Amino acid sequence: MEKILRISVIDYVDGHNLLSREQHGFQRGLSFLTNIFARGDWAAAEDLNIPVDMIFVDRIKEDGDMDGQVAT
Repeated sequence: MEKILRISVIDYVDGHNLLSREQHGFQRGLSFLTNIFARGDWAAAEDLNIPVDMIFVDRIKEDGDMDGQVAT
């Protein structure tokens, strides 16, 4: 049931363009690797003294481990 709900939310968010392409969570085609590339953009902004807001989320603690077990 959780997976169906998550897929429905992702489809809705994608269909209504509610997240920018800079947002890596909850978007198809964006992953750990694209997140690392975005880190380079953050470092460049920091070098130019441009303020940057960042939020880090531990998805394993939120969704469970890779075997589908829910974390406690």
